[in-house]
Amino acid sequence: MSFHTARLPHAITSLFAVKPSPQMREMYAFLSIFNFAASLVGIFVPVFLWQQGFSLSVIALLYALHYGSYAIAMPLGGRFAARFGLERSLALSTPIFVAVFLTIAAVPSVPNLVWVSFLLLTAHKIFYWPAHHAIFASNMAKNNRGTELSWVRFVSYSTGIIGPLIGGAVALALGFPALFIIAAVILSLSSIPILRTREHFQVAELDYSHFWREIRAPGNERMITGMIGWGEDLVFLVFWPIFMFMILGNPQTLGIVIAISSLAMSVWAFVIGEMTDRHTPRTVLRLAAPVFALSYVVRFWVTTGGGVLMADIFNRLASASISIPFLSRLYALGVRRNPLVYVLAAEIVLAITKTVFALLLAYIFWQFPLAVAFKLTFGIAAVLALLYASL
Repeated sequence: MSFHTARLPHAITSLFAVKPSPQMREMYAFLSIFNFAASLVGIFVPVFLWQQGFSLSVIALLYALHYGSYAIAMPLGGRFAARFGLERSLALSTPIFVAVFLTIAAVPSVPNLVWVSFLLLTAHKIFYWPAHHAIFASNMAKNNRGTELSWVRFVSYSTGIIGPLIGGAVALALGFPALFIIAAVILSLSSIPILRTREHFQVAELDYSHFWREIRAPGNERMITGMIGWGEDLVFLVFWPIFMFMILGNPQTLGIVIAISSLAMSVWAFVIGEMTDRHTPRTVLRLAAPVFALSYVVRFWVTTGGGVLMADIFNRLASASISIPFLSRLYALGVRRNPLVYVLAAEIVLAITKTVFALLLAYIFWQFPLAVAFKLTFGIAAVLALLYASL
């Protein structure tokens, strides 16, 4: 399969042919504010924890606690969304996320608040992610999921260009606590777009075990394997930013690197969206999964700032090549069943995978020299990335 240059005009035209539903337009507005606030601090949270003296093993244990509690509590968030609505669930998640930023900002004065902040992060996610995925699974146009996901990714990645630049500059000038407080203030405004209109939904009563039974339902084996592959995201979100910071040396330079690679990612996402709609998500996944795995392997030899930039661009281009067809197929499968139940079951599998992976990384960073530990981390992530092709 190839995507010839002659097809690029069609790819560009198709971007503007998509007419999102009113609920999707509200989501785009919500995500623009929400993702901008999150991008100000997202890559800097693990860096901040490492700067505060938390070892990489302890950071891994923090994330193990977070994802373990997330897996256990997630069905409660699903029950809330089914009973009170998806948009209300998103709106409730926002002030909790504000509390996450504020408690992390206070960690230099009260270090033990870090445990509270991670439990609050769990509370935020149980209301946010199931509702987020269910809204997209339920409201995307069947024949244009790839293109619509390209727009979603564009919203995310474009804020990822500006956010890290501003975040890095603020962190360098005023410190990380001030950055977290600024992000909390912006984040508090994000729920306004989705609360302006009344959501129409059918109230459903789901018991706690309903979501766990969905995981074991016949036909979900590919979903389980694919979500296990998504466990590599723990490295992408937590340990790769720390590795980059160790080489680059300051948050502003890190922000510049992320901005450059996010710009490339934003453009490439539209190409992948067109490929996903023109061919099939599974075809794109099978081509992209080995490339994504390779993007982790090449990090074995990264030792300079230029190497960090090239490796991050490669990784983010490969990540876009995976995430758009993967979510397109996941949402298509969810629509055939109950979107909220299906995507929440998938999230539980992912949370369990990240819990186990975080515990393994806690052991690796405790037992092995730093250079060896990072190579093992990238190697395991590469193996997991290959599993994306199974969905």
